Amino acid sequence: GRERERERESEGGRSAAFRTGRENKETLARCAATSNGDVDASTKTQNVIELLQRPANRRRVTSCDCAEESLYELLEIGKESESKTSDWNLHFSTLKRIMEMIVEDGNPKLAVDMFRVLDGGSRSQVPFKWTFDGSEARSFLLIRLIRSLYDDIALTFLEDSCKVSLPGRRDQVSFGSVVPCPSCDSKGLSVVKTFHGPETVACSSCRFQFDLYSGVVVKSESEPPEISGSLLEDILKKRFGGGGRPDCMTHTVNIESPDGSTRAYKFATEDDDIPAKVGDRVTITTATDSKDSDRFGGLAPIPPGWRRGEPKAIYNHRLSKTTELFRPPNRDSGISLQWIVLGTALFAGGDASSSLINPDFPALIAAGTVGITAASAVAKEVVLPQLAKLPPRDLAVLEYRQQFLEQYDVTKGKLDELLVSTYEDIQLLSRLWTLHHKIEAVGSFGGGSYDARVQKIINSASSLEERLNQSIRMVEGYSKIQAMIEIEIELDADIEAAEVRSAITGEMYKLEEMETTKEEWDLQVDARNEVEKLLNNIE
Repeated sequence: GRERERERESEGGRSAAFRTGRENKETLARCAATSNGDVDASTKTQNVIELLQRPANRRRVTSCDCAEESLYELLEIGKESESKTSDWNLHFSTLKRIMEMIVEDGNPKLAVDMFRVLDGGSRSQVPFKWTFDGSEARSFLLIRLIRSLYDDIALTFLEDSCKVSLPGRRDQVSFGSVVPCPSCDSKGLSVVKTFHGPETVACSSCRFQFDLYSGVVVKSESEPPEISGSLLEDILKKRFGGGGRPDCMTHTVNIESPDGSTRAYKFATEDDDIPAKVGDRVTITTATDSKDSDRFGGLAPIPPGWRRGEPKAIYNHRLSKTTELFRPPNRDSGISLQWIVLGTALFAGGDASSSLINPDFPALIAAGTVGITAASAVAKEVVLPQLAKLPPRDLAVLEYRQQFLEQYDVTKGKLDELLVSTYEDIQLLSRLWTLHHKIEAVGSFGGGSYDARVQKIINSASSLEERLNQSIRMVEGYSKIQAMIEIEIELDADIEAAEVRSAITGEMYKLEEMETTKEEWDLQVDARNEVEKLLNNIE
């Protein structure tokens, strides 16, 4: 009877504490935690762990539904022990031990929520101070979750805390896909989001303008190359008539944009792979068809040899792949072989007849023809394209934006590669600890026969955990750079500002220093193979 009365009094005290906490947020905020607090490894911190050594106290803290409730339970336990909780400044090692206890007691979701609060969540709701290293705590909690075989929760925790998507799992809210320029080496022409349809963008590198059209493929047809005439005729058509590429696959796709409009495109590709199938989201990049930016004499700001509205590249968002496009073959275009032969004969005949009047006429005609052809080629390939380019002063701000987009694309590629490797390490580490738990379960029946194997497993797991710890730090760095660039692009901020560029560049330098250690990790690939052999032999 007395025990039940104590429990009721305890429950009443806890409820009162929660009510007091909600009603006096300002009071709690005055003693809120700050990550800049002094590290306190004094007796006060040690007393917290000692309080949790009692099973009843430990259950009260580790069995809660949310982190705030758990921390208030810890506060109540301190008050019950007549500890001055307002002076608490919990050391990082104490907080790690509390999270570890929560995982060990089978409440992994509470441990993840505890990380959220301690790493900058509802600080004003917690009436004591603490010190916390979010980066180290992330690796620590992730490994503890894997050791206790909470694999799915560990993966979700990594994705949510670093704002990334591991391969084969759910996608985060996408910033968009960076589409490259089809004319030059620039990889950051524009960022295309899911709600984007048609748009016109200039490239600050080559200073030409392009039309982008994004949407979902609703119809797709492909035709194999057909050589209907002689090889010579096809070559002559391609050279003189602009009849496209007769040796390429021809594709016709209908694309529906988010605004409901549909456009059809016909193009050729060099290989037999279909660049997009029905249901794929794609972005077609064409030479601009707009006349708003035409230059002197109506010159379109498009690369030499291109036609207005001609598709030159297709980006498949599902595959994250860009395919170069060519002009499709047109059997009715160009100059027929018979007319080319007839013209050659007439030209030769003209040379013969003119030589009767003046022997120098054929040479003069040939020289004049070559001169006119050369001048025309120079004007078409060099002079006119330079005049058609957009002025650099109009692209100054756009240049910074596209430079950051290019850096974003490079960073994303490195992050994706790192996430694949990290995911594989997590899966392998999970297998090791699963096997360790199995051996522990049957160890008493096998006597000492498993001791050597357990030691091998522990050594392999330790190596993997160290590499995983380093990988997560790099994931954090890549994710931070991506977030910084996304903020500037999303807000359409003035990324010409020096402080923005300096901040992002500083983070890039930090990552470059961390990347120097990546070579050492690559040397450990053989170690991963050894772990696989160990697992196969034991399993």
